[in-house]
Amino acid sequence: PHRSNTPSDFAIMNADLSAKIPRETSHALNRFYEDRRLVCMGFGSGSNRIQMYLSGADTRMTHRHHDVMSLQLFAGRWDVFPDLGYLWDHPGKQWATSTPSHQTVTIDEMNSLGAEPSKLLGYVDQGRSRFVDIETKLHGGITLRRAVTLLRKSDGLPILIDIFDVEGGETHDYHMR
Repeated sequence: PHRSNTPSDFAIMNADLSAKIPRETSHALNRFYEDRRLVCMGFGSGSNRIQMYLSGADTRMTHRHHDVMSLQLFAGRWDVFPDLGYLWDHPGKQWATSTPSHQTVTIDEMNSLGAEPSKLLGYVDQGRSRFVDIETKLHGGITLRRAVTLLRKSDGLPILIDIFDVEGGETHDYHMR
């Protein structure tokens, strides 16, 4: 019914907004958000940028999807590995918040539930490649470790090298869609 103002910042996933972070909408973001255990890595700017997100969150403090070690990748206008988003009152919400819908691993056919915050073991956000190595513990004594290298080819498209190790459980189902 009225003209909207410029968008305001609000705390998504319990983010701390006391210190404003400058927006970098035209350039790929390379940053580790320690409070959210979120890794952002990418190359380029504008419509040709490549952006990857890796969540090491424990799923208790954030948006409560069962997405421990989830991976998202966007290349230019392509949603290569997207997150399904938020389906608040949709019948598909249960699947959209489940582990199999988040480019991660399901162990013994159960949704993942983090037991503690992840540990950042390695992080490189400059140069010709991007790299992250992160580890976390799930309930039941299961350990997840994911090391991802992101490269940009000469044609601007990405190469993603993903090494995902699981210790514990009986059956490991790796989901990429």
